[in-house]
Amino acid sequence: MGMPDTLQHWTAAQVRKLPDDGNRYEVVDGELLVTPAPRFDHQEAVARLWQLLDTYLTGSGVGHAAISPADVELDPHTLVQPDVFVVKLVDGRRPKNWADLEGLVLAVEILAQLERGQHLREPVDHVGAEAEHLAHLAHRHPRAVGAHVGGHRRA
Repeated sequence: MGMPDTLQHWTAAQVRKLPDDGNRYEVVDGELLVTPAPRFDHQEAVARLWQLLDTYLTGSGVGHAAISPADVELDPHTLVQPDVFVVKLVDGRRPKNWADLEGLVLAVEILAQLERGQHLREPVDHVGAEAEHLAHLAHRHPRAVGAHVGGHRRA
């Protein structure tokens, strides 16, 4: 889970200047969040979901599936990295740069399962106002996930 740095009001521009040290740096409403590199099972769940979305979206005209690391800047004081997300197409194509994003169709965060019923929450919650759809997936195993979509739990 990201640990906040509450001594300074951070901007997206400042976060982009931080070292590439294996940590995941995000800023939400000026609060810096630092998360260590994800575990293998987490990355396996991300890869499988991306593959499904990419297959579904190819040629659909709906959007383009992407994975983090990414610089999804919602405003100058909010830069997040959803695990898997779908961006709107720009002139019928995927954006060439993060700055070209015209909006998110879907944002997904894979949550690490700690104990029964307990999960680490990530700052992708703040993407909810920007994305048309927001989902949290809790991986139990790379092939089995539980989903929270729009406040309803789905297994």
